Amino acid sequence: MALAGAAVMTKTTRSQVLVLGWAEIDKTPFSERQLQVERIDVSQLDQARLSRACAVLVADFPGKFGVLNAYLGGPFALAASLGVRTAIQVRDADIGRAASLREATFKRFGAKGELALSWVMIGFDEVGVAETIARYDPGPPLGQASVVLVGGAALEPATRTLLQRSFEDCSEIVIEPLRGGKTAKQTFRVYAKLREASLQPMPFFFKQGTPEDIRDERLRYRNIAEPFIPFHLRPALNEARSVTTLTDAVLVSNFVEGGMPMRDAMRHGHGRNAIFSLFEVTLRGIRSHAAQSAKSAELLRSFIKERVRAKEIAQNHPARIRVARKFGLKTDPVTLEGHLAAAANNEDIRRGYYHGDMHAGNVLVRHGDSIVIDFGSMTFGPLTADPAILEISLAFGTDEADRPDAFGEWRSLVDELFRGQAFLMPPVVTSEHGHFSWLRKAVRELRHVVNSCGSTPKERALVLAACLLRFARLSPDDLPSRQMRRLSEARRSYALAIAEDLYSNLS
Repeated sequence: MALAGAAVMTKTTRSQVLVLGWAEIDKTPFSERQLQVERIDVSQLDQARLSRACAVLVADFPGKFGVLNAYLGGPFALAASLGVRTAIQVRDADIGRAASLREATFKRFGAKGELALSWVMIGFDEVGVAETIARYDPGPPLGQASVVLVGGAALEPATRTLLQRSFEDCSEIVIEPLRGGKTAKQTFRVYAKLREASLQPMPFFFKQGTPEDIRDERLRYRNIAEPFIPFHLRPALNEARSVTTLTDAVLVSNFVEGGMPMRDAMRHGHGRNAIFSLFEVTLRGIRSHAAQSAKSAELLRSFIKERVRAKEIAQNHPARIRVARKFGLKTDPVTLEGHLAAAANNEDIRRGYYHGDMHAGNVLVRHGDSIVIDFGSMTFGPLTADPAILEISLAFGTDEADRPDAFGEWRSLVDELFRGQAFLMPPVVTSEHGHFSWLRKAVRELRHVVNSCGSTPKERALVLAACLLRFARLSPDDLPSRQMRRLSEARRSYALAIAEDLYSNLS
């Protein structure tokens, strides 16, 4: 039986090149590449035409910039929002002037970097321009789907345009805001109603971010996640729905349904073997490569420098330092970061891929499987980094189920687990069944994983201390009450004190 309408949108063919200005151009290179050239006036650049086009070519007479000014100051914004690239045909003598107009336009839109430059090409060679345009995929045009936002909050026009492009084949989409990752401006769960389908797809995940961040995450999906993580233990990237504009980009994947964040799963007893499954099944293909890599004496120092950024704690969260001093902190975070970096000199460790943001919310537990999401921070680093980030997220993180009145009990357990040399060993099994018994069990399982990494005690102490400093600089938890937010801030402050203790006990 044939199914009407596909849940996965196919690549949209947009092959028109709209020419502005009256300078002569050679159409042959364009026609040879199946590009249709149409010469029009700036006033004719409307949404319908731009939705069919892949590029605008500005070809004014030498020394004339009236058409270019009119375009950059007018329809260019609409063209860029619809994925249409721009090329400017100029003689050598006019390149400087064209570049200045381009830079002024980028400044007006807040666009910068190498990706921005690709949106407005400057040159005279029709063959090169035609070849670049022919290789470019502008993505889907603007659709007409009605957008319903759960909660009724206002939706920015740019976000609405991105949604209507990503789901161009839909008549209606219902979007539910989610907590975003570090690379996200906004994230949504999207329920889409296809225009021409009797069956409807499962929900989608939609992430809006900068073009650079989204490009990098899509590359990590293709080059690392897809080849080395089993398909059922990660989201599947939907390339045809992932679009890019001058200032924003979108990553779309399937939404992982039925998964419980690891912190909730461990607390409620649903996370049995989840930590083993995470590191020995889900991430096995990635982590096993580190065993074959050469050791590096600079990797640990670079990891500390790139991931800690302690000066941001003083800049953005000075109150955390003041509270940490009440908990016994003696060194300021920037000085402590310097001590960790100096101690990392000449410490040979193995280099491998790691997730980079392995907090408990990025690991979903479902039927005994551990599913990893959000690959925006994946890079090379120590094999011990992901277990350390997850351990700190479980031990120092805060959610709605935590109890502000149990801070003293929590602090006693953290001291037992991290101070002195305790961080080197799994905590002993006890018969207690208190509020934090789940945390002791989770840390015990994680430490067994770390013990199999072939790492030295010094590496483990430095990575754990660095990750504690990193945790202390991150944005506050999104919690419903002032009391819970105060608890979260107190735990982040205590992370600073524990980081200092780990460094003090290195000897």
